[in-house]
Amino acid sequence: MTSPDAATAAELDAQLRRASWVGMDPHAVPEFFPPIFDDRPGIARDLPPGRLLRTTFALDVVPDEAWLAATARGVYRAFLNGVRVGDDELAPGWTDYRHRVHVQHHEVAALLRPGVNVWAVELADGWWSGYLGMDRRHQAGVYGDTPSFRGALVCRAAERTQTVLTGEGWLIGTGHIRYADLLMGQMTDLSAEPLGWSTAPDVSHLAEFAPAWCDEALGVRLDPQRGPSIRATGSLPPVRIDALPGGRHLVDFGQNLVGRVRLQLRSVPPGTRIHIRHGEALSDGELYTENLRTARAHDIIVADGADRDVEPAFTFHGFRYAELRGHPGPLEPDDIRAIVIGSDVHRVGSFACSDPRLEQLERNIAWTIRGNLVSVPTDCPQRDERLGWMGDAQLIMRTANAQFDVAEFIGKWLVDIRDGQSEDGAYPDVAPRIVVDVDGSPGWADAGVLVPWTTALYTGRIDLLEEHRESMERFMSSLERDNPSGIREHALQRNYGDWVSLGPPTPKTLVATAYSARCADALAASARLTGEDPARWEALADRIRTAFRGRFVGDDGLLHDETQTAYALAIMCGLLSEGDLGRAGARLASLIDAAGGALDTGIHGLRHLLPALTVSGQLDCAYRVLLREGHPGWLAQLAAGATTVWERWDGWTPEQGFQTPAMNSFNHYAFGSVGEWMYEWMGGLRPDPASPGFAHAVIRPHPGGGVTHCRVERTLPAGMLAVEWRIRDGVLRLEVEVPPGHTARVHVPVVHTRATAGEAERHSWDTYDVQHGRHRFESPFDGDWAPAARVDWRGEA
Repeated sequence: MTSPDAATAAELDAQLRRASWVGMDPHAVPEFFPPIFDDRPGIARDLPPGRLLRTTFALDVVPDEAWLAATARGVYRAFLNGVRVGDDELAPGWTDYRHRVHVQHHEVAALLRPGVNVWAVELADGWWSGYLGMDRRHQAGVYGDTPSFRGALVCRAAERTQTVLTGEGWLIGTGHIRYADLLMGQMTDLSAEPLGWSTAPDVSHLAEFAPAWCDEALGVRLDPQRGPSIRATGSLPPVRIDALPGGRHLVDFGQNLVGRVRLQLRSVPPGTRIHIRHGEALSDGELYTENLRTARAHDIIVADGADRDVEPAFTFHGFRYAELRGHPGPLEPDDIRAIVIGSDVHRVGSFACSDPRLEQLERNIAWTIRGNLVSVPTDCPQRDERLGWMGDAQLIMRTANAQFDVAEFIGKWLVDIRDGQSEDGAYPDVAPRIVVDVDGSPGWADAGVLVPWTTALYTGRIDLLEEHRESMERFMSSLERDNPSGIREHALQRNYGDWVSLGPPTPKTLVATAYSARCADALAASARLTGEDPARWEALADRIRTAFRGRFVGDDGLLHDETQTAYALAIMCGLLSEGDLGRAGARLASLIDAAGGALDTGIHGLRHLLPALTVSGQLDCAYRVLLREGHPGWLAQLAAGATTVWERWDGWTPEQGFQTPAMNSFNHYAFGSVGEWMYEWMGGLRPDPASPGFAHAVIRPHPGGGVTHCRVERTLPAGMLAVEWRIRDGVLRLEVEVPPGHTARVHVPVVHTRATAGEAERHSWDTYDVQHGRHRFESPFDGDWAPAARVDWRGEA
């Protein structure tokens, strides 16, 4: 997709407003015929066919410039003279369709010719009218009943401009897309594709086509696309193909991914029906699909006898394994590929260390994040949900920003969040706001403040804070209004608490109040960056802290309710006095020891756990939790063969098998928030809140856990920002690379020796301010280095 200049964009917008929606009459009742076959998977029998739209227009000459503006209530692919326009998948993407639909712009002069041209469109339900979410009472047709397309084509040659719009004269028919649904899958009958439907000037001989239904009303705001397009971003060959009973083939792609299967048909007899089922795991050597719930994730291909590559266009699945039934003869590795799709965000961060398990964990986190960025940040890509859960997104946001350039993606999603905001200021649990149509819960709604702040912190996109400042302030005002005492105990909505916690429950009001404090701090920091007065939000944060200590902290500085999550939140949200930090960290470590050295938090405690241990003087305990090989822990998932992060610690265990299929995703990024600690604390590369976008970086590595080497990098517009440390022969060698125009404050871990007693102090740093260039530091170091509790860390939060 390309971008026109401002004048052309304005003209395209004006012409698009003159166009009509074209599609199937939503009030028409289709004829009903007896089924010819009954091998569709369950609910797919009731799915409508994809629609084919077309029109023709004549050009005297090839235009010097031609632009297509296109959108759909549904998902579409456009063609000019049989050639696909652009490489977007599932366009126009998912927005809150009650508020806006995105428009794509493409320069298409090279696809046009003198004489008669054909403009054709494939159209399917997508998020508009297909199956969406997990509300089985209202699972399809959330926004509308039938999809429709709207477009404007502007061609310029010499002094002449010619415009072609959707509207009267367009034809609609059906053909090779027997059905297509994001959750249920797609059936493609190659033998049913109408001959020449996208290329022939005249299709009067094709009975499939009739005049399309037209509606001139806009119905919804049309906005230029914001954020990266969904695209095919990779291709994976199979690592193993096994023959199963009944002529089936089981294909392992070696990686849990999000996308579709591309099948190469060679000498396949016409009429052959090939069924492709998808799953994340195996059970007794067979495809495990119970955790998909009502999502069928089942594609069907009917061959026409021609040699070709076939891939469904209007669905996607979360899977590692594919089972094929009906494929004639042997299935060779070259016959099949997994095509990875997702919003086209680019990798900007990298992590490497001496422990290959941690490198694999970081890769798993990256695959999980990338797989769940499909127009919105989703909870999971495989089952009947795939919603923009805000709690999961705000927990993973620092990790996502460390690994990927997500600023434009998040900029788009923040509009979805704002579109879902209630009149009184409350944010929803999910954005776009569907299915879970209630005001948001603590830890979920707070994403409306924490996500723009975190993204601006990492990328320097202060404009995101300016754009959403009024919305963020309305949310904080609603919290203040509903909870004047400072304790967040009212308007809690569904109040999930520390979701999927394994340990004793943490009081939900504690979790909620901690998030209020963090949001107040973030809004104050945002105000300082945008030139606003932060005093109101600083005062609110102070009131919340005072109230928190009065309600939850004893005279001894410890919490009344002692859970791992409670201490992790209290420490990392700055809710304890400075004098209590070390004592709280020691108590948190003792709770972990009492749990056999294991964490027992839910998703909110988890994100804060290792940082809390680190700043409170318990670095060794943080490494023990990270490197624990038993359940629950990240390495236990790796040992079980995980290639993405699981939704539950016990998603599968050797003793109990699979967890309940009602909620058991194997591609769910909440527990991947540990990546934040790996980049920022272990590797030591953090943005400075006073100079966001790494204009000034804070570099403070925390070696430990027997790891002898670590390197983290971030690609900036000015060049590479990198931190690398290595321990050898009792010496720590630290190398820092700073690109032009950037600065850094480097804290070098060091063991100082007291001159009088010969004692080693194992808890300090030497500090240096550096500018552009490569910088090397060395200091004595041993494996017992353990920094004390730090009271200066809050400036880096």
